[in-house]
This record gives sequence, C-alpha cells and structure tokens, in this order.
Amino acid sequence: MNKDEARLAVMGAISMALKDPTLQQGFEIICKENATLEKENAKLKELLEACKQERIEALYRNEQYIKENAELKKRVDNLYNSDCWASEHLTKAKDHIKKLLDCLKQDTNDPQTNYYVCQYMDKAEQFLSEVEK
Repeated sequence: MNKDEARLAVMGAISMALKDPTLQQGFEIICKENATLEKENAKLKELLEACKQERIEALYRNEQYIKENAELKKRVDNLYNSDCWASEHLTKAKDHIKKLLDCLKQDTNDPQTNYYVCQYMDKAEQFLSEVEK
C-alpha cells in the first residue's frame, strides 16, 4: 500500500468513526479540500522549479552577454586606437607631401629649396618606413 492509499484508508476509518452525519460530512469536505490543496501545492512546486530553472538560464545568458560586451568593448577600443593612430599618421604624411610638392613647384636651382626638398623627402621616406613596419 502506497502513501496515498494509506492516507485514504485512515481518512475512511476516521470518517466511519464519526457517528454524527454532520461531523462525517464536514470531515469529508475537509479531506476533499485538503486533496485539492495538495494538488495545487504540487503544481505550484512545479512552477517554482520551472521559474528557478528559467532564472538560472537567464543568469547564464546575462553572464554570457557581459563577457561578449567586454570583448566587443576591447575590439572597439582597439579599432578606435588604430584609427587614431592611422589618422594621426595620415595627417603627418599629408603635411610632408604638401610641403614637398610646394618645394618642388619652386625653383630647384636654389640651394635652400633643394635643402628643404631633401629634408621633406627624408621625412616622407621615414614615414613610409614607419607605416610599413
């Protein structure tokens, strides 16, 4: 005999022991309500377990999102830093090239112009060697 059968047998014995029909009827109503409440309690326990499982899964997903967000932040920072580096170096290169072109447009027989042309050519070559590294 399982737990439920034993309980029903005890309830039946108590019900029969109650000689007064009103007491017997009241006891039976209480037993029915108790059974209903036990079923509802079992359903609520199932719902609670399901909610716990959903919460665990949500916490896990949140943890994954935090890790992914940190990784994306690192990537954005790296891209930003590399863009800043590239922008800075492109600005330098444009300046060197503009100055070199300005010098080349002038009379190249002038020793001072030749000096500046060589100086800006050296800067342009230095920039190119830094970029190629």
